[in-house]
Amino acid sequence: MRTSWVPRWLWKIDLKYNWKYERAYRLIHELAEKLVEEEQNKQSAIEDEQPKNLIVSLVSSLNEEVNDEHAASGLTLSEIFDEVLAMIVAGYETTSIALLWFIFFSSKNP
Repeated sequence: MRTSWVPRWLWKIDLKYNWKYERAYRLIHELAEKLVEEEQNKQSAIEDEQPKNLIVSLVSSLNEEVNDEHAASGLTLSEIFDEVLAMIVAGYETTSIALLWFIFFSSKNP
């Protein structure tokens, strides 16, 4: 996962934290894949139940696409993976930012 604002030559430099970044990204990637696979297995067993959470809704959209004649009606597997990854990262970032501001304002106004 490389960002567009970082020059390409910078990614070629072997920094000591690169392996930590790659390991963390791989772990998050595996977690998101595991969540999607688990929900796919559950969806194949139970089809008529209402979705209980957002991940179940996304996976059911994938299953509808497979069963539907029109390929553009649902999400692709890569789109579902990206959504799950965004949910994981967004939950982490918003919590850390909220804590950061709480600590900042608590230190300024004891």
